[in-house]
Amino acid sequence: MSLHSPGHSPGLSPDHLASLLPHWQEGVDEFARGRYWQVHECWERGWTSLPVLLRRHIQSQIQGASVFHLLERGRFDAARRLARRALFWRSEVSSGGGLSPQTVRPEIDGLFEWLESWLAAGPELNEQEVSEWVARAKTQLAARVVGAVPKGP
Repeated sequence: MSLHSPGHSPGLSPDHLASLLPHWQEGVDEFARGRYWQVHECWERGWTSLPVLLRRHIQSQIQGASVFHLLERGRFDAARRLARRALFWRSEVSSGGGLSPQTVRPEIDGLFEWLESWLAAGPELNEQEVSEWVARAKTQLAARVVGAVPKGP
């Protein structure tokens, strides 16, 4: 199997990828349910053994999902810090050359744009306004596993 054939992520064996896919899909499902801490739990499994850019990407996604967990608990300052950290990891992936479109990975579509917009709105948002931001995010953002995902038997 070549580095960019379907169902492969560079630097990741097909068996390792196959072991991670169920956890990544579970995290996608948890995101759809609004269970953001569980997204973190699912996507964290096995991430330390991943190639560095893929690991940084997953860190950015985990931290982005965790922002919503913190916002729902009223921990706005902690959520802002974590949002900035997620954006930092995204920039690290970009500056490292980015990920190939073939790289299989979990991803929250629109996450970084949402984080940047929310941060730009400023810390003066009150609790009701933050709740409205989160409610909009639930309708605008969707998680999925992207890349050349291997098909089942």
